[in-house]
Amino acid sequence: MKNFDAIADRLDSKGPKLRLQGLVSSSQSFLIAALFTKTRKNIMVIAADCAEAENFSNDLRFFLGESYPQSSVFYLPPWETLPYEALSPHSEISAQRHMALLGMAECECTKGFICVTTASALMQKCPSKQKLAESFLRIEAGREMRLDEISDFLTETGYVFTDPVEEKGTFAVRGGLLDIFPPNAGAPLRLEFFGDEVESIRSFDTESQRSSKREKEILIPPMRETHYRKIDMDRLLGELDKLEAQKSVSLPNVRRRFENREFFT
Repeated sequence: MKNFDAIADRLDSKGPKLRLQGLVSSSQSFLIAALFTKTRKNIMVIAADCAEAENFSNDLRFFLGESYPQSSVFYLPPWETLPYEALSPHSEISAQRHMALLGMAECECTKGFICVTTASALMQKCPSKQKLAESFLRIEAGREMRLDEISDFLTETGYVFTDPVEEKGTFAVRGGLLDIFPPNAGAPLRLEFFGDEVESIRSFDTESQRSSKREKEILIPPMRETHYRKIDMDRLLGELDKLEAQKSVSLPNVRRRFENREFFT
């Protein structure tokens, strides 16, 4: 116990770096969880790869138990795409990164957090807190919100219109009903409108289409880390003009995608 208190005290000081050795397997996550509970400081854990990071996150949530909110542990995954590779990051990974970044931003000034990630994930740029907050849509039952505004948000942030809704990242509009399957939900959600008011929010079964649990509010993250939400299209196209002039090239396909707010696969 004395050694543990000494380690915790060193975290509060501005002395030399502290190196601990001899910890194996779950003893590492046990120590991190204990230090977090005692100091309530933000902690970042850099794992060797994604599998190790996910296992470490699960161990932390287990050791924290009820002594501290398990929502204080966030796994920040890498894109899993190589630089200059002609592929976009998987949409669910982008959404997971958004949820982790937003959670850490909300916890930073209140209860603290533990971020478990990898070196490759740390090398990727992240949006500012303001841009991050603007990328989410909060919907409350009983509040006024136009259906077409929600539909525009979904399209601009990478959701795909598909009827019926069965997979994450898809949505459908039928009259005064909006079905959506956000990546942070365990089941798709059905929003029922009365005029411009969100009358109800319920989860539903994809096979029977029957509604079940009622929700008071939902937080919808973007499906893409780079998206068209609140983008200045004139400025974006102006930058494309500069690039074409500097490189003496023509990029009509890129321009078309920008103008139609289409995403790159």
